[in-house]
Amino acid sequence: MGNKLRDIFLSENKKDLYTITFSNSASGFEFFEQLKDGDVHEAHDIKGIAHLITDGSNKYPIEKSDNPQKVIAQKIENYRINIKTSKGEKIILFRKKKIIDGDLFTSDKNSILEYEIAFNHTLHKMNFKYTFHPENAVSISEISEAFEATYLLLKKLTSTEDGLTEAKNFLDVLLYESLYFEFLNAVNQELSLDISPKDVNKYYDDEVLISKLYFMLCAKEPLRENKIIHSVKVEKYSGELKEGSRINPLFGNIWEFSIGDKTINVFQLMILFNLIVDHVIEGGEETEVIFTDREESPAYAAVLGFLDQEQVEVRAEKFPEDANLYKDAKTLDQLILESMQKKEESLNDLQN
Repeated sequence: MGNKLRDIFLSENKKDLYTITFSNSASGFEFFEQLKDGDVHEAHDIKGIAHLITDGSNKYPIEKSDNPQKVIAQKIENYRINIKTSKGEKIILFRKKKIIDGDLFTSDKNSILEYEIAFNHTLHKMNFKYTFHPENAVSISEISEAFEATYLLLKKLTSTEDGLTEAKNFLDVLLYESLYFEFLNAVNQELSLDISPKDVNKYYDDEVLISKLYFMLCAKEPLRENKIIHSVKVEKYSGELKEGSRINPLFGNIWEFSIGDKTINVFQLMILFNLIVDHVIEGGEETEVIFTDREESPAYAAVLGFLDQEQVEVRAEKFPEDANLYKDAKTLDQLILESMQKKEESLNDLQN
């Protein structure tokens, strides 16, 4: 049989309770009335103090003092802030207490993001900190919403122009985190990765991979990859291969990678652009095409990703009519920045 009291002491659900007994009811009433102003006060005429801990259903006495020298306490005030996120209304609960030169607001430790916000009224400064507890989330989507709500909360607290400028980098981080967990959630579902919210920190090293997979497989966006291409070998080419002509060869590729405990194959279609023929070397079964080096307009590939080979073949047949879509493909950084801008605009519209 385990040690019940030890288990309660180690439990995150443990709560401390203190019972103060006054020599007369008037002193007790006066002390608790004083606490209503939120300031720190000293209690007088105390007869005794009992310290107990509770696990929610039972109370256990820990210590009792019949002759306390002094008790100083302050009132803890509760606040709630409503945040309108893209997924609906979110309520954040805070506890406020006085600190030197200001106020300290703390949130529930059982939240996905636990806040500690200190306001220094003397220096007119705010210190905003959060601790990430992914194990408290039910879903990865809920984590994304928590970062989104934090972004909107900080924006509310820094509503002046100077405040927004000072907090801009922090706001960008929060916006990106919300977006990243949207990507992770979509990829998790698309590839059936079974990633648990409590394990999301393990995938931070894969954030570039996650973003790339999101745009390829979920958003169906072609990705631009700048490449140095000196030559290609082709078996057949219906166009005229002569000096100065432009060609846009298509290539198939299988991209194999590991994520978590799974190995995934993505079938890629690569279309090359900005290739100008310098000369051709005729071979037996293959022709090697040598390209001109051009720094002012370097070659690049538009890369599409699919989960089966058949989709590659279908898309390759449609290439001529979709050429402009692929030609204007954006890099991964451009797509992420564009997504952040769209999300910021959407959240701003939501608050108006």
